[in-house]
Amino acid sequence: MCVMELLQGTVDDMDAIRRSFFWSGERKTTGASCLLSWDKVTRPREHGGLGVRDLKVQNDCLLLKLIHRLHTATDSSWATWVREHADISSMEGDIAGTHWATLQRLLPLYQAITTVKIGSGTTTSFWHNTWLDIGRLADAFPALASHAISTKASVATVLAAGVRSQLVPRLSRAATLELSAVDDLISGTDLSDQRDIRCSKLLKPDGTLSTAALYKLVKAATHQDCPFAKFVWHNRAPPKVQFFAWLVVQDRIQCKKHLMTKNIVDNNACDLCATGIEGTHHVLFGCSFARNFWDAIGADLSAASTTTPWTIREGQGPYQPPLSYATGQATMATQASELVECAAALSAPMQPTAPNPLLTGPCWGDMATERSRLVLGLQPEMGDTTPRDSDGEGDCGGERRRPVQTRSKKVCRYPPNLDRDY
Repeated sequence: MCVMELLQGTVDDMDAIRRSFFWSGERKTTGASCLLSWDKVTRPREHGGLGVRDLKVQNDCLLLKLIHRLHTATDSSWATWVREHADISSMEGDIAGTHWATLQRLLPLYQAITTVKIGSGTTTSFWHNTWLDIGRLADAFPALASHAISTKASVATVLAAGVRSQLVPRLSRAATLELSAVDDLISGTDLSDQRDIRCSKLLKPDGTLSTAALYKLVKAATHQDCPFAKFVWHNRAPPKVQFFAWLVVQDRIQCKKHLMTKNIVDNNACDLCATGIEGTHHVLFGCSFARNFWDAIGADLSAASTTTPWTIREGQGPYQPPLSYATGQATMATQASELVECAAALSAPMQPTAPNPLLTGPCWGDMATERSRLVLGLQPEMGDTTPRDSDGEGDCGGERRRPVQTRSKKVCRYPPNLDRDY
């Protein structure tokens, strides 16, 4: 990918395999298994996506490193050979081919992300590079640039022959005024025998181009920030819960309402409460099974919405897990069939402790899941601290259960990693 441009058919085939594995775990899948479009999946998290790499954009970012080498490398035999056969400022010369055409296509992007400290001026475009404090001359003086015979001339060429010689004979009034301003700007520019130096905030300390930073910049330029990114990703919930919350806020979970639309089930009634249609809002807030969970943690559901779950206000219940974790955990617990049997078997849930290990403990994968399951059972009596076994008896089979707070020392099976890309 950093040497040549991938064909669109190749990218499509690779994306098909990635998409199938992501949504179904198989090599091939159908559109019915894809809960969201692949374009949304490849968006950055702060723009509503999942952060999966866009191969086409990644390919272009890696190829820009070749253009950067052409402009900066002094010990590259390849760059030296290209400079002898082409004008680096415009990428035109005695070179042809698909690979060279790709570099020509990416040159405007490279010019947009770099500035130039003028040396000889031979590798810098007079109109399209940023080599003056005013910015690119083609943008600052559009009327004058429209009268240029060629906007691909280098700084060295224009300064040697004069700006007027690079323009058509007749100028408009606006172009004449801009010509006077440009002459004043370049009057103090002196060329030297030194090479032009490229500068950019995207460069690493060793002078190479950072493709990771460039990728984020390109993706951010094509998408807007989304309102739910902070709620879904900026928390300590396990990755599987974060992913589920990402589906919830976009109404894409596999509830019976959606499954019936795909002709997978025959009815859309909720199997737990049988009082409504099993849609995303019902599963999360409307079902009595889910409401038991929210009542246990004391959450205020007066303004509850699946599209804006961050508006739920936390109350003063006996259990206080982080709201983002509780949102995903309540939904996952509602849909898990084994929890229906588990809730009936639990006679006495675990007692709340202070400080709450859900907020301070390091274990989020095991302990928090266990607590969320227990809170769906019978409410604890605050004065009853007798350890119980699975039958509800207080002897625990002759062996006392260790206090709850000691469980926070367990190693987390799913450590949160907010910087990880899926």
